[in-house]
Amino acid sequence: MTTKADERRSDQRLRYRWFMEYSRSVKEPLSQGRMVDISSTGAAFICPSREDGLCFGKLVTTRFSVPRFDSDISFDIQSFDRIGRICRVDSIGDLRRIAIQFARSLPLKPGEQPISEYDRTYRLSTGSSGLAASASPSVNRERGRKSERRLDDTDSVF
Repeated sequence: MTTKADERRSDQRLRYRWFMEYSRSVKEPLSQGRMVDISSTGAAFICPSREDGLCFGKLVTTRFSVPRFDSDISFDIQSFDRIGRICRVDSIGDLRRIAIQFARSLPLKPGEQPISEYDRTYRLSTGSSGLAASASPSVNRERGRKSERRLDDTDSVF
């Protein structure tokens, strides 16, 4: 089932497939999903469809990292915690694609960094094996809880 609201991102999206973490509230353990894309005002991620409570209009707490590209061939990683309202839910087999609008915008526009689309894709594909795995924390140190559901690179659906 697809539920949609008017989604109007004011800046370009950065498409990437890094792990991220989410929870229905700050008091619940984090589960792991996979980022689809992100802009300064919202994001989309994929998670198992058995996750109850992730429906249109609900709030979700997220933790994710964003690559920050420089003029070199490398990139830095900046991590964020954001609360967002679910504005779309798409069912894809045994997965859900969740789109959220952040309650507070990011201080950067991830899709509008000063490099070409080709360079961005190349850097993410060559640097993602080690960096992407470390980009998403597996333990929420502030809350002291481990993630409830972990996905790994063998999950072929991602």
